[in-house]
Amino acid sequence: MPAIDWAGMTPYASAVVLEIADDTVGPLVGRMVSYLAAPRARGVTAREVVAAGQLTTVEMTYVNGIGSIVEEGFEEIAAMVRRAETGGEDLTVALRRGPLVAVHCADPAMRDQLLAWVDQTPSLGLRRVSPRLLEACLCPAVPAPRMWTRSSVESFEGYLFRLSERMDLIAQRMAYELMPS
Repeated sequence: MPAIDWAGMTPYASAVVLEIADDTVGPLVGRMVSYLAAPRARGVTAREVVAAGQLTTVEMTYVNGIGSIVEEGFEEIAAMVRRAETGGEDLTVALRRGPLVAVHCADPAMRDQLLAWVDQTPSLGLRRVSPRLLEACLCPAVPAPRMWTRSSVESFEGYLFRLSERMDLIAQRMAYELMPS
């Protein structure tokens, strides 16, 4: 199977954000992408995976066509590209940073499949970040960047930068809400 062309990716900026509830579960994003790559009987049509790849912190020191992406603070990045029903290609990318995992699924059925898997599999050590908390991070007092819109970003490196900023904001808000009043 061909490797992911990390420098050539331009994902849409929408993402599902999950909280890591149990740090002892080990690497997550590779398992997520593998799960989504496997054929499922529940309404998601099996489609050919045309490229897949995973980056660990060590591998992020030099990414072909980009250079170092270590400064963005991600611990794991995994991605796969599959043939879309419309004839193009769909990208799924999962990124772990601190207490959060952000997942972009171009196919809404795959996103729903992922969320059902998270909800039904407590051993994953993941839970959804509450919509209320996400909305609080994107309220009018906080400028909503292009990160959360359906427009595409200029580069994968730009996507990582904007996503790391948003994930920091969400993690800070989660920590703030846990502080006693």
